[in-house]
Amino acid sequence: MKTTDSGIPQDKPRYFWLVFCSLTLLILAQLLLNLSWGQPWYDVPTVLQALWHPQGQEQIQLILWDIRLPRALAALLVGASLAVSGALIQGITRNPIADPGLLGINAGAGLAMAGGYALLGSLHYSQILLLCLLGAGLATGLVLGLAYQPRRSLLPSSLILAGAMVASLFTALGQALTIAL
Repeated sequence: MKTTDSGIPQDKPRYFWLVFCSLTLLILAQLLLNLSWGQPWYDVPTVLQALWHPQGQEQIQLILWDIRLPRALAALLVGASLAVSGALIQGITRNPIADPGLLGINAGAGLAMAGGYALLGSLHYSQILLLCLLGAGLATGLVLGLAYQPRRSLLPSSLILAGAMVASLFTALGQALTIAL
């Protein structure tokens, strides 16, 4: 494979499309097995027939279209989102084992959830999700604000140090809230 002076490959490997198509077929096969397994169990031809002809039997249509397919697609999208977010964090920090906990994002979400339960009592599922999203956003903004240096912009080492500091602080505050209340 030819590379430029900076080490970036000029052309993709020849087997790229073979790997891409193989992984796509594996994902589709997993999706099909996910739709067929469960209680009640359906064989693959029955699942395919129910997917191609949605106006068939009532019970299988309800189970496949209303229960299993949305869950399978949600799992697929969540997995893809986690993979992209992990790759972004690893690329930004230049650390191949980086995760959201390294930047304090998990701790921010945990503190927001603990604070929400401490202040509001019982919460609806959507309120918990919103609180955790706001806490994670607050932690991310705080880490970026602490790590930013006007002349150097954002260095990976300052991001990691600020993330560790925010994670420690938010984890301690969340545990204090949990113990106190």
